[in-house]
Parts: sequence; structure tokens; C-alpha cells
Amino acid sequence: MKKKIDVYTDINEITNPPPFSNDKQFNKAMDSIRSFELRQMSCKIHDCKICKERRIEMQMSKHGDTFKRCHSDKYEVKMFSSEDVMDPQPQPLELQNLTDIEQQLICRISPCIHVHMLKHGGIASSGHCVTFPQEINEPAQICPSLPNEISTLKVRKLSLKHSSKEFRVRRKKYNLTLNG
Repeated sequence: MKKKIDVYTDINEITNPPPFSNDKQFNKAMDSIRSFELRQMSCKIHDCKICKERRIEMQMSKHGDTFKRCHSDKYEVKMFSSEDVMDPQPQPLELQNLTDIEQQLICRISPCIHVHMLKHGGIASSGHCVTFPQEINEPAQICPSLPNEISTLKVRKLSLKHSSKEFRVRRKKYNLTLNG
């Protein structure tokens, strides 16, 4: 006896199975693929009203609008709720599409992590991560204020061996993020 499953996909999106073949192995493989597809379509996505998380097949509370984990949280301020101030808000327009260097220029802290190369070519980190406060007004004062003066900046980063590497920064985007 086969188990009945509920499919949470629009019936028009389900494609017809391929026609049967004389090859039994092909038919068996297609049956396995089809049963896998049906299992995937039977998964239901749940939304939690507290943590705003979306998960497949998460256990819901009796009320049905929150996850069991969030509902059984004993603390007054629920983790990842709006009161917890840990819910990331949409990114402001000024901060969208910034390059890595532009992000580093406006960042109030500068993290320092010890990273080394492994023998097989991989990258690993070890030890502690230290963050240093960074002055973000200094580059803003150096930046020209008239738009016709310059369109891009070259930021030079000095290394320990007194060598440097230049990075291009879009001046207009950088000023927009600081003033925006």
C-alpha cells in the first residue's frame, strides 16, 4: 500500500512522466526520480511570525504561526524578534553595490585576522580576531568636494614590507554613503 502525500505545488507545474520503455532499468530509474520529485514537492515552507525565518518542514506550535522553538522560548524578549533588534533590516540604497574597498573605507572598525596558506593551496585562519577602531572622517576630508574635480580615487594600502597596492574607489558612491 502506497502512502498518500500532499503536494504543495501548482498542478500545472508538474510535468508528465516520460513514457514507459522496454528497458526495466530505465523505468526503475525514472520511478526513483519521479518519487524524489514528488517528495520535494510535498515539502511545505513555514514562516515564523517571531523570528521571520522561513524553513522547510519546521515543527510549528499549536497556534500555527510560530515555530515550536520560538514559542517555547522562555525569555521575555524572544531571540531574533523585532524587540531583540537582531532582525536585519533592508539595506539602504546608499550601501548597495559597494565594492569591498569602498566598504572598508566607510567601516568604523577594521578587523585583523591571521590567515595563512595551507600546503594543498587552501586558506585557513588561526588565533584570535582583533578589531581596531577606524577613523572614517579622514578619507572624507581628503576627498574633493567638487564633482568635476575627479570621478575615481586611488586608495593606496601599505603592507608590512613597505610595499603598496592601489585600489580604485568611486568617489561619488563613497561620498553618497557618508552623506546619505
